[in-house]
Amino acid sequence: MPRLIGLPEFEVFKDLFVRGSFGIEKGFGIQRPNGEWPRVTRAIRDTDAENHLLGKYWIQILLPRYPTFVLFDNDRKGNEPGSNNLEEFTGKLYEIGMRDGQFLVFSSPSYSSDGHFHVLFRPVYKGIPASRRLLQDLFATLADKMDCEFFPQGEHLIRCPLGRDQFLLDGSGHPLIFPWQENLERLLALDEFEFSELYRQFPIQKPTRFSIRSSARKIRTSLDKIIENPGSQFNAVMNLAQQYYYDGISAADSERIMLDAILKQRGRHFPESSPSEWWKIKAKIVYLIQRKYKWLSDQGRHPRSSPDGAGWVVQEDLFTICRTFPGDYNEQKKLFRLICEYRRRLDGQSGFASMSWWGWRSIYGDAYKIFQRVLEKKGLLIMDNSYCARESIGFPKSFILAIGEADPIKKLFKAGKSITSYRLAMLHTFGAYYAAMISKLPPQVFLKPESDE
Repeated sequence: MPRLIGLPEFEVFKDLFVRGSFGIEKGFGIQRPNGEWPRVTRAIRDTDAENHLLGKYWIQILLPRYPTFVLFDNDRKGNEPGSNNLEEFTGKLYEIGMRDGQFLVFSSPSYSSDGHFHVLFRPVYKGIPASRRLLQDLFATLADKMDCEFFPQGEHLIRCPLGRDQFLLDGSGHPLIFPWQENLERLLALDEFEFSELYRQFPIQKPTRFSIRSSARKIRTSLDKIIENPGSQFNAVMNLAQQYYYDGISAADSERIMLDAILKQRGRHFPESSPSEWWKIKAKIVYLIQRKYKWLSDQGRHPRSSPDGAGWVVQEDLFTICRTFPGDYNEQKKLFRLICEYRRRLDGQSGFASMSWWGWRSIYGDAYKIFQRVLEKKGLLIMDNSYCARESIGFPKSFILAIGEADPIKKLFKAGKSITSYRLAMLHTFGAYYAAMISKLPPQVFLKPESDE
């Protein structure tokens, strides 16, 4: 049997499907013909990929964080091999905007008996590879409507393509027998599928924003540790102080909230401890909170949301936002929030502003890197080249927006406070009619009731 390791085509295959499969963290699956899927805890090896391509067994992988290819898995019951089901499914692909040359259909190993097949395509969001989270939020909903499954799908593994009995299918559902190298070339030759317009065509759930806002249960658990387990007091107080800091709560308020909660939970007289012991606990909590707040401030960390009246924009910023993303309300709101933070951090000056990855991620969700790339491509954002690494994630230290300086005196006010809502800023400055003209959005966007903000 010829060896594939070292061949250029084999390296391309590994880059697309194997290297980003997180074999060490998540494991991967191996299935021998007519066998089960045992979960393997070791890291995936080159020999596993080679054996998959040679047809000795199949490997099951987790698609990379930014996959080049994704797939629809049509494995519904009642399928039959042939053209009827395939033509019906292809029609559904045309309905969501795909065209010939943007997807390929491959048979499942059980195609001859149950008619199952996979549709592979290469999606991009506004010209940029999309994250697994963004893909799942959109295509999982579409897959339900199309009566199939979509991968990537959370932490579920998927059978790697181009293996044994995974043939290319023509429009009539007949298998085309080609070597895996030729099928790989056909995959690489596929045109990209731009799916940003699908958000407007289909009523799907948008990606949820990232948030570490502390829940009542998490706070109660941390307080229990502070009271009942002196050995865990340090970590419990520090974790809770960090949550309060990112929620925009001051150090003094954090001390008051934490101490009042402990007294309320244990009783005002704190019967389990003597007064001297209680004052020691109180002094320790105050010291740890102040220490954590000082460290976060020295590291350049900022709360996830600005206090009322802290973030601000000027009228020229609104024109910049509308020119950058005409007709895209969600992107306009994101840029508005970024400019508010940028103005707040520089206080009317120009230059680089500091914002940790927590700040970016809390505003824009898991897709914050995509938003950064879009702004960089438009020439509006310049990131500092210095990064610090933590948990294999790049933390940008500082950035600059090409929007020029602004006098804080010109900031937009309403009821004595600076306006930190994009819709209210546009409505207050231009009125609903002209706001719709400038932003190229329907007037209904700016005519929502005030309570909707």
